[in-house]
Amino acid sequence: MAHLDDKPDQGLFAEYGLRGFPTMLILDYDGEVLHGTEEYFRPTDKRTLDAALKKVSLLFDARRAATKPDATDLEKGRLVLLEGLRKPATADFDAMIKASQIQGMDANLVAEFKDMRKRGPFLVIFRAYRAKYDAAKNDVAVKIQSRQEAIAKTYEVYKKGHVIDDPKDELHRPFWILAFDGAAGNKDLPLAEKAYKAFKAIYANDAKYKSHVTKMERKLAALKKS
Repeated sequence: MAHLDDKPDQGLFAEYGLRGFPTMLILDYDGEVLHGTEEYFRPTDKRTLDAALKKVSLLFDARRAATKPDATDLEKGRLVLLEGLRKPATADFDAMIKASQIQGMDANLVAEFKDMRKRGPFLVIFRAYRAKYDAAKNDVAVKIQSRQEAIAKTYEVYKKGHVIDDPKDELHRPFWILAFDGAAGNKDLPLAEKAYKAFKAIYANDAKYKSHVTKMERKLAALKKS
C-alpha cells in the first residue's frame, strides 16, 4: 500500500493502526494481520519477502496440524507458541510456558518465547503509549490519559511476573517507573517496594533520575502509612 489520494486501501491504514508509507501487510482470509505491522514491513529484496512468507507458512502449517482430530500435544503446543509470539499483547503466557516444556518442542521457538517473555508484553504497551503520547502533541489531557492507561497495563503484566531486568535494555527505566506507579496506585506495597529497589539500584546516582527516586520514596512512605 502507498499513500496516494483516493486510493481504496487508504482506510486500511487507520483500521490497522499504520503510519508509514509504503507498507505491506500479509493477511489471512479473516482479515487478521499475520505479518507487517511491526517495524513497517517493506520487503526490499526477495530474501526479505521469502523470510516473511516462511513465517506465515509455518503458522498456517501449525494451524492445520493442531486442528486435526488426532493432533498431538506437540502440534498443539507449537501453535500456541507461534500464535503467542505473533501477538504478545493477547498471549496466554501460562499456556505458552506449558507448550515450551513439551518434549521435542522446536528449540528456536522456545528461545524466542524466553526472549518475548522478558520484554514482549511491555514492549507492546510502551509502543502504544508513546505513539498516543506523541500524537497528542499539546493536548495535556490526552497525554495524561495515555500515561494512566500505560501504568494500568504495565501493572497487570508486572503482577504476572513479567519484568525488564536488564539495565542495558532501553525499556528498563520506563518499565520500572510505570510499574512502580501502578503498584503504588493500587496500594500494592510488596510490588511497589520491589519496583523502587530495582529502579534505585541502577539510577540513584544518575543526576537525571534522582528526582524520580525521591518521588518514589515519598509515595512509598505514604503507602506504608496508609
